[in-house]
Amino acid sequence: MKIADWKKLFAPHILFRGEEYYESELVEIESIDEKFIEASVEGTDTYSVEIVLKNGRVVRMDCDCPYAADGNNCKHMAAVLFAADEAEDSYSLSECIIEQESGKREAEYSEITQAVNALSEEQLRALLKEAAIKHSDVWDQITLIGKTSVDPSVRNRWGADLREITRSASDRHGFIDYYHADDYTTELCDYLHEAIAPLMENRLVMDAFDLVGMVFSEALSQEMDDSDGGLGYLVSVCDEYWEDLIPSPEADQAKMLDWFKAEIRRFSGDVGEDFLWQVVFEYFTEPDLLTNIISLLDERIKNAHDYALERLVKQRVALMLQAGAAPAEVAAYRRQFWKYPFIRKQELNSLEAESRWQEALELLRECEKLDADDRYLLSEYSARRIRILKQSGQEEAWLGALKQHVFGFPQREMTYISELKEAVPADQWPELLQQLFQNENTKGLRRELQLSEGMLDEMMEELEKSRNPYELGKYEKVLRKVYPERVRDLMLKQLDCQMRQASERSAYAKTVQDLKRLYGYPEGRKKAAELAAAWRRDFPRRSAMLDELKKAKL
Repeated sequence: MKIADWKKLFAPHILFRGEEYYESELVEIESIDEKFIEASVEGTDTYSVEIVLKNGRVVRMDCDCPYAADGNNCKHMAAVLFAADEAEDSYSLSECIIEQESGKREAEYSEITQAVNALSEEQLRALLKEAAIKHSDVWDQITLIGKTSVDPSVRNRWGADLREITRSASDRHGFIDYYHADDYTTELCDYLHEAIAPLMENRLVMDAFDLVGMVFSEALSQEMDDSDGGLGYLVSVCDEYWEDLIPSPEADQAKMLDWFKAEIRRFSGDVGEDFLWQVVFEYFTEPDLLTNIISLLDERIKNAHDYALERLVKQRVALMLQAGAAPAEVAAYRRQFWKYPFIRKQELNSLEAESRWQEALELLRECEKLDADDRYLLSEYSARRIRILKQSGQEEAWLGALKQHVFGFPQREMTYISELKEAVPADQWPELLQQLFQNENTKGLRRELQLSEGMLDEMMEELEKSRNPYELGKYEKVLRKVYPERVRDLMLKQLDCQMRQASERSAYAKTVQDLKRLYGYPEGRKKAAELAAAWRRDFPRRSAMLDELKKAKL
């Protein structure tokens, strides 16, 4: 559908976020025609969007998100319009913005060129001085030419500007609420883009690095409701600059790393620490810096909580290997954390990768003793033993381990059961199958077993006696081919129970839609109509239910 000029209705940063939502496939168009679009968008919550059209143009938009409640055109609206425009409008966001303003800019450029050419050199100098005094970005562009670093006054201005942006977005307690958080992070990004441009142009890399760090620290230090994810976007912008600045020839990486070390200590245990570590591991790859990074890791590992310890220790080992540490040295380091399952799993991975099967099996036995109270880990070790025995060609031991795993641990899928069926002689399978039906660890796969063994009659009988109304849905397509009337009657019974328990319009609507699925069954329309009539008779005061039945023509 072609909708005219709708992108002009949104601020550029809102349009950008809307396109992100659309490209992430978070939009579901529920109905669309020349006059009306109805859709839902997944965000912090699921938001409903309605857009009214007239003559191919937007005349009204509604969304139930908090931002739109203040009268703003929100990113959810933009996302829906991107989705509606999909068939004919494949322009990127930048192309859309350029298209909006290209004509205007071209005319303005021509006009200003003529005006500038008519001025004398003295007039131009006077105007340039005035512009520099009034606009800090012009001032920076002029004063930074030929400089090797910015003046302290410029840095002071950056700090003052960032603090003012934060103050303006905060309430009297210094907190930034949900309604202002997205605008706050967007304003910080806009400020960073504008202030860093002359620095990048003059290759003042260390000053640009300092500015990015100031913006990052200002945002991460602020108490705010970041439910909408604006902080993540700001961090990604900072990361893009770090990716360019840290490896550049003008960079003092040792000094940059010192800043990251200080900030990692400052944001210890907070989300900011994870962001910072990620940058350190990705961009500081010079061999002479590895010792410094490992030293910082050791400091953090000493005081880390268990949830962060695994990631830090794994990275420490990776850096040791990168620095050329001997295998014995790496093994000795791992032993310091031997009580933690993750470090033993890391050792198991190494043994498997080197095909050291017997050592891997011995380590598995040790792991099972150390983690004897953790059934989840024991199941994981059992599955790993199956894999090692199979890879090492120990067929008899593999089959024994497979049986032990299937009957000894809860099974969530048919993978190991299918392997077991293929491995045992055909005459042994019926007895094993009966054991599977009776075993507590495989009872959750009873229907899948019946299906794989062609036991549809038993499945149908059990479903008819079952109190679980949702079991039938998974196997309906298979069973209806063999027992169409029985499946139909069971669905009628379940839908009647579902409607009698419903109390909201959404539940009524779903039940009515499910009822229409009966149309594909023998006498399905007749049975559906009879049940709908019974609901009208039994619930004459449920106006929402009656309305849903009427809309469905039932």
